[in-house]
Amino acid sequence: MSQSLVDAIKNKSTRVIANMLHGFAEEYRYDIIDSIARSMSIEEFVEALERALREARGLIEDRRKRKEPAPALPSADDIKEAVGFFEKFGKSYASALAALALTSYVPIKERE
Repeated sequence: MSQSLVDAIKNKSTRVIANMLHGFAEEYRYDIIDSIARSMSIEEFVEALERALREARGLIEDRRKRKEPAPALPSADDIKEAVGFFEKFGKSYASALAALALTSYVPIKERE
C-alpha cells in the first residue's frame, strides 16, 4: 500500500521530531524550524536535522537545569524514517513537518 503525505505526517517518527522542534518554537528559535522548512534537497534536509539535533541537546540541558519539561531526542530510526519521507515527498514533507512543529504539543503514543 502506497503511503500518502498525510500518513507520513501522522507517523510516530514525524511526531517525535516535530515535538523536538516544538521546543525551539517555545524558545522563539524559529531559525532552526525554518531551515527544515526551506530544505530543497535531501542534503539540506539532513543538514537541517543535524543542526536541530545538535542544538536540541543544549535546549534539553537548559530546560532540565530550570526544572522545566524538555523535549526528547528522536531515535536514529526516527531520523531514518523522516529522511525516507523527504526522499518520497520532498519539500512538501519538510514544510508540513515544520508546520507541525509550530503547533501546540503533538501527542505521541507509546512506542510499539
